[in-house]
Amino acid sequence: MESYRNLQPASLRGLVFDIDDTVTRNGVLEPSAYAAMHQLAMAGFELVAVTGRPLGWADVLARQWPVRVAVGENGAGWSWVEGRRFNEGYFCSERERGQQARLLERIRTEVARAMPRFW
Repeated sequence: MESYRNLQPASLRGLVFDIDDTVTRNGVLEPSAYAAMHQLAMAGFELVAVTGRPLGWADVLARQWPVRVAVGENGAGWSWVEGRRFNEGYFCSERERGQQARLLERIRTEVARAMPRFW
């Protein structure tokens, strides 16, 4: 692996960046940060936005920001747009996601039963 000290700027193809309090300030995407993303994209850099937020955020970022891909839930899934086509990818298979959804529903049901006044 090449050391960052030996990295030639001309060899950079893109930039992977965190969103919360890296590109945003106190949760706000400032105009200068948004403009910088557009400038980088127009210069040919592939931008990858990463967040721990839910995948719905990645959907919005992929559609609204000048990024090649937006990664959500710390890598659980990602979204991208090619032409007019919206795409999604997931770390876990569809089968695994189904198992996880069923487990979450069982937990939700048990919590609602055990703590009905909070549900």
